[in-house]
Amino acid sequence: ELKPFDDAFYQSYTIKVQGEVNNPFEINVADYPESDMKTLIMRQRCEIDGPDSGLISNFNFQGIPLSEIIEKADLKEGVNGIHFKMIDEAGFNVTFPLEWAMSDQNKNAMLGLRVDGEKLTPGLGYPATMLWPGYSCEPNQRYITAIEFVHVDDESTLFTPPWYAQH
Repeated sequence: ELKPFDDAFYQSYTIKVQGEVNNPFEINVADYPESDMKTLIMRQRCEIDGPDSGLISNFNFQGIPLSEIIEKADLKEGVNGIHFKMIDEAGFNVTFPLEWAMSDQNKNAMLGLRVDGEKLTPGLGYPATMLWPGYSCEPNQRYITAIEFVHVDDESTLFTPPWYAQH
């Protein structure tokens, strides 16, 4: 029943920041002030791309740094995971270690809301996608509806993208 490419859908689309946080909030994708967004020029490649293939592109993304989302959410003590809920659970339905997500390696991770100043395309995860610079598209979560901070008792169930997904 969703009509995701209808303008009304886009205008009302929100991403919930929830879970083990002291300050739950919502991000309205269409109304998020462009002046508050950061820009990230990012190279992305497909994991199945061979050495001489053309499945690689540079993108000029605008969005919200993950570090700013974490700071605003004010995480509760004991949070050790971050999970992204998606419209249809497309992509990886995994929980990442918070320590990995906040590492120096991921200091430029961002919730992508626009590319070249325009709405994201379906292939880029419209209306919002999580971007992990330095990795292939594999760990990017697309079509995000919520960012949930959690505590996981068995940390061995947390997903860290494999070495081969790194550029």
